[in-house]
Amino acid sequence: MRKFYLCFLMLMLVSVYASSQTKSVMGHITDENGHAVSFASVKIKNTKTGAAADAAGSFVIRANTGDVLLITATGFNSKEVTVGDDNIISISLSSASQELTNVVVTTALGIQRQAKDLGYATTTISNKTLVQGKSVNIQQALNGKISGLNVSTVNSGVMENAKINIRGIRSLTGNNQPMLVVDGAPTPLGYLSSIPPDDVQTLTVLKSAASAAIYGPDAVNGVIIINTKRGGKTPTVTISSTLEATKVSFFPKLQKDFGAGAGEVADPYGNYGYVPYENQQYGPHFDGTIKPLGIPLQDGSIQMVPYSNDHYKDKIKFWNTGLTLQNSASITGEDFYVSMEDAKIQGLVPDDVNRRTSLRFNGGKKYGAFSINYGLNYILQNYDVVNEAGFGATQPGAYAGGLFFLVMQIPSNVPLLNYKDWQNSKFAQYSNYYDEFAVNPYWLIGNVRSRGREDDIIGNLEASYKFLPWLTATARLSSNLAFQNTTNTNAPVVVTDWAINIAKRNGTQYSNRPGLVGTDENYASRINLDYFLSGDDNITKDFSLKYIAGSSIRQNRAK
Repeated sequence: MRKFYLCFLMLMLVSVYASSQTKSVMGHITDENGHAVSFASVKIKNTKTGAAADAAGSFVIRANTGDVLLITATGFNSKEVTVGDDNIISISLSSASQELTNVVVTTALGIQRQAKDLGYATTTISNKTLVQGKSVNIQQALNGKISGLNVSTVNSGVMENAKINIRGIRSLTGNNQPMLVVDGAPTPLGYLSSIPPDDVQTLTVLKSAASAAIYGPDAVNGVIIINTKRGGKTPTVTISSTLEATKVSFFPKLQKDFGAGAGEVADPYGNYGYVPYENQQYGPHFDGTIKPLGIPLQDGSIQMVPYSNDHYKDKIKFWNTGLTLQNSASITGEDFYVSMEDAKIQGLVPDDVNRRTSLRFNGGKKYGAFSINYGLNYILQNYDVVNEAGFGATQPGAYAGGLFFLVMQIPSNVPLLNYKDWQNSKFAQYSNYYDEFAVNPYWLIGNVRSRGREDDIIGNLEASYKFLPWLTATARLSSNLAFQNTTNTNAPVVVTDWAINIAKRNGTQYSNRPGLVGTDENYASRINLDYFLSGDDNITKDFSLKYIAGSSIRQNRAK
């Protein structure tokens, strides 16, 4: 019995001792100026126990001596406080806005300034933000990430061209594109699509002419400044692969109730009748009956198809599902960055391809007051695309148009997809095509091509020396070299004697014409030299000076 009382007494003592360690802690939360921080969150670290401050910044929480309280509030930096012997504590939070003093922005000429010192609008995004979504080029990656920046796709081809505007259109007839600066070097904007997003360290957009005035009239529409990676403290190897698919998202709304006809046949009331070889769609209403398509061929055969809109969607199915496969690898060292990227782009247009390979080497070193940075980027593109611009040289008729026009004018009862094999399929061959005024679009794709190679070299070398804390001299030499070789080929038009003499098809469309071959060689270079003095100094407690003084020389050549 004594043992039972002894154990009970010991348990009571342990319980009283344990309960004495948990206490009510009252606190008051303020900012740096002593104003109450309302509705802050107070939580015991690594537990689920928490409380919320009231409008006056006061709170009460049950905690043990030694517990760590984590205090958070919107607009303030979080803070940790250890509970001591006192039951009443006062906590002061620092405003998160103070972090703006540490935000560094790369401005014109690559000079860095704190965000609070700038008198104009800029936006800087890091590599982490840029590569979200794994876009295969920077133009796509920028879409929707920077306010005031509008990226519009110019075409859906394999060359990835886009139109970029910062804060709208400034000129109705002139240039509205911004200036591009890569690693401090003015660079043609067309290079933007060939820079792998993984190579970018930071991207800054100067949104106004005032912010980019130092670049002169080239920057009247704003500037996109790209700083590529140059190394890191920890050696890193990165390998990535991205696959992107593209499909036609929308199509012009076309009528799908009437077939071919343009007035060659009409009833007594003036209603147009069906014309099986017409490319205008003012014929009678679809009725589902079986009708001929085209004209009887040399062997007497003729296509017979339902007079209905069964093939309305062929105009959309005609286009490919575009695929872009991009593989990249990079090695980062203490003073260098090496990357390689290979992108194979298959376009929406059948048979259109572009192969882009990029090699980059960046490096830099600092020796006391002297620092040097250098970079070299080589880009190779091989492309094979349909040459719509050269189509008119082979097809001078009024209905030549382009590939999209050839597809659009086909009535909905015509089985467009059956004409893909224009070499072997009887009704798809040039002389036998149903249309009297236009060619088979698949024939255009196979016979009028542009094949080319483009070599681009971008290099930069920068040296700077800090003579005094307030005086730095910088010289930067950069170059852009572009070499392009293109061969445009129009196959000869060979029409059968039957189509010319017996069927007597439209002579403008169905006549023999020679083939054409044109070769193009282009060379362009831009060499830029910047040299300037820069620095800043607090002359007195209330007066500081920041300055840039220098000059720029640019030489452009083209042949």
